[in-house]
Amino acid sequence: KKMEGCALRSVLTPRAEYNAAPEIKHWQLRHLLVSSEAITRHRNTETGSSRTQGSREFESVIFPKAGRILYMKMKEENAEEKTKRDIPSRSSSPTPAFPLRHEKPHVEVLCSPDFTATSIDIGGPSDGSQVFVAACGSGGHMYVRDIVSDRELFNVRIGFNLNNAVHIASVRNEPKLLLSSNDNEIKVYSLPDVEMERKIPFSFAVNHCSVSPDQNKL
Repeated sequence: KKMEGCALRSVLTPRAEYNAAPEIKHWQLRHLLVSSEAITRHRNTETGSSRTQGSREFESVIFPKAGRILYMKMKEENAEEKTKRDIPSRSSSPTPAFPLRHEKPHVEVLCSPDFTATSIDIGGPSDGSQVFVAACGSGGHMYVRDIVSDRELFNVRIGFNLNNAVHIASVRNEPKLLLSSNDNEIKVYSLPDVEMERKIPFSFAVNHCSVSPDQNKL
């Protein structure tokens, strides 16, 4: 699984291409490299940009490194670059689906939980009024920040067991934070006040959970 994680990392953020190298210290790689479209959409709204969701020019991710969560925005393509990429090559070699970009991307510190995150997630209301970034750690840590107001909402050590995954979901159209851990339960928190609403017990350690699209099933 260690080798598999490294291979997947090399596809998503090749060091030779982006010079990013997220820290991989947990088997749940999908929780350590998260699409940050919500942040991009919020920043586009602030700047009046008309870019649409899913545009290649605004691909961006967040990932943990050295006690911080970094925001990495890929290089924007200008019209000439996009045209060159879209024109089929005359050579026998097909045009790569993921074009090489040698310039360094824009990387900034989004927040500093001050612990090594085992999982991160991002989400919030569909209207974009709030964008929450959440992280959890192996020492029972949990961290939540509202990116829109640039305000830390929660940074507390909850017990001492491994927190495996944090997930932000919409439940009855309200944002919730779900924490899966090795203490055999899922904790459900309200957002943005980060108040625990309930504990769901299990007979085993929980690695991850998610909410169905219709918001009726866990």
